[in-house]
Amino acid sequence: MWVYVLEVVWQCDSGECGSHVKVFDDVNSALEEMKTEMKDARSDFNRFTTEETDYTDGDMSWSIWEKGEYCYNHIDISITECCVN
Repeated sequence: MWVYVLEVVWQCDSGECGSHVKVFDDVNSALEEMKTEMKDARSDFNRFTTEETDYTDGDMSWSIWEKGEYCYNHIDISITECCVN
């Protein structure tokens, strides 16, 4: 059986960092949740001038960061396909 693991990893300039994961049994559900996480990340970063990776429907990863300050303020979102026996 294949599952799709959505992981969100973040780092803030305050030194705080964290991550969370969600698991889906189909890729379309994972991709829809990824779009929701992207929207939330953009909202979280609305006080910064940002840069982000290009995203095309179906991509399995995306990042946003404060311009020139990736190490201090960023959010990375990715989906990994995993086989579960």
